[in-house]
Amino acid sequence: MSKGLNETHPSPAYHAGRFLAVCQHIQDLGDSEINATYVDRFFAGASTYPCGVLPRVHRVARHRLKKIDNWNVRSDIEATLVQLHSQLSREWPGHLNTVDQGLFQLGFFHQLASLPRNDGRARIPTLRGDPVKSNGEQTIANILYSAGIHDYKYEEPLIVPGYPADKKPMEPDFTLVRPIDGATLLIEYTGREGDEKYDRQWNWKATRYRHMQARPIEDCMIDGKFPNRVLIHIRPHDRHCREVFERSLLRQVRSFLAGKLLDEDLLSTWAP
Repeated sequence: MSKGLNETHPSPAYHAGRFLAVCQHIQDLGDSEINATYVDRFFAGASTYPCGVLPRVHRVARHRLKKIDNWNVRSDIEATLVQLHSQLSREWPGHLNTVDQGLFQLGFFHQLASLPRNDGRARIPTLRGDPVKSNGEQTIANILYSAGIHDYKYEEPLIVPGYPADKKPMEPDFTLVRPIDGATLLIEYTGREGDEKYDRQWNWKATRYRHMQARPIEDCMIDGKFPNRVLIHIRPHDRHCREVFERSLLRQVRSFLAGKLLDEDLLSTWAP
């Protein structure tokens, strides 16, 4: 049985607990001098009757979210909120029984442990056990691991012939090597799009990828040709719907590893 955050847990109560944890995180980031936290004020009510409490918490949290200056943190929180809401049918659950209250608490603490911090260090745990720096990277790592793709490298320095020795080596977010021929798949998650400095850095990095002839995965999925170096570029909006994103990512990764375009009906039987 896997431990930690489960973004596709079947219980709405679990996701209600996740939601309160995210709102508490928003409050913590936006105001260091508060008399009472969301947990102090709303945990008891939200864990017994979410639909009567969480809409009000959401309105206040959205207002606070707009005031967070760090684009990276704000973007990750936005994506997490969208993914979280995608797990609900139409509305927040009503009165929770004892079992559901336990699931609410579990979701709260699982989400709390997985929220990003501001110091740039990799601290968000993954199913494989190693930490990453953002919720988006955590989602990617967990999708790969859950699908049996365990040998990915995180921020592994990329050795490129002719790359200046005095420059910091490029470190793709994820790297996978195709066993049959040693071809390399690079996966980049750009979670801070819209931040001017970050966009300049990504544009520079994307130019380096073009120079080293890293072929975009979109082109590979059209003609079925997967050369020695392939790039998957993932943006925050790509993962808003977890199920669609997971299926798309796994088809791309598995097709690369197989060295050929895999049909949709083969994905469930393919193994790395």
